[in-house]
Amino acid sequence: MADELRLYEARLSTIAVGSCGPAPMWDLASELAERFPGKTISSELGETDTLIGGLMLGNYQLILIDRPLQQEGVLCKKYTEEQLCIALAPSHPLSGRTSISLSELENQSVLQYQDMGIWHRVLAKDPHPHYLVQNDLEALLELIQASELPSFSSDLVSHRFQGLSGRSNIPLSDEGTFVSFYLCAMAEQRELFKLLC
Repeated sequence: MADELRLYEARLSTIAVGSCGPAPMWDLASELAERFPGKTISSELGETDTLIGGLMLGNYQLILIDRPLQQEGVLCKKYTEEQLCIALAPSHPLSGRTSISLSELENQSVLQYQDMGIWHRVLAKDPHPHYLVQNDLEALLELIQASELPSFSSDLVSHRFQGLSGRSNIPLSDEGTFVSFYLCAMAEQRELFKLLC
């Protein structure tokens, strides 16, 4: 009974968020922390179908997914959009372009964050670049600052890490590199949902 009470109290003081993309989740978690300073914000990445299942089971109060969820008892609204980009140093031969395809990065080493969520699907379709995967975000940011290697970015990421100056964010033209994210919650979370939409 004591364990159940602790679990109940933890649920009351925590807002659990699941997302299929890291950058929208970072933005949503920041917004929640600002609006609810007394609450713990827990967040995790997952596949869209897994997140929907978790929402239905009550594991998440909010989820961000890459398609609208039209289901009885579920609130859903477009939250944000994200364009996957390649960040290039001014000296890179492709710098200055208006868009780039992954195939144009053939045999190049490209820095990549391990927890890219749905973007892994896009990158898996084109094995041409050599991905240098980093699982520590701080280490990745240091590598980006210290080298001229291309790195994956997005319009949301570049807004968040404005300190990575000197690089141009060039949109990728491949299919699936522009995504709309939808915020979903169960109807009983209507008040929380309204505050965010």
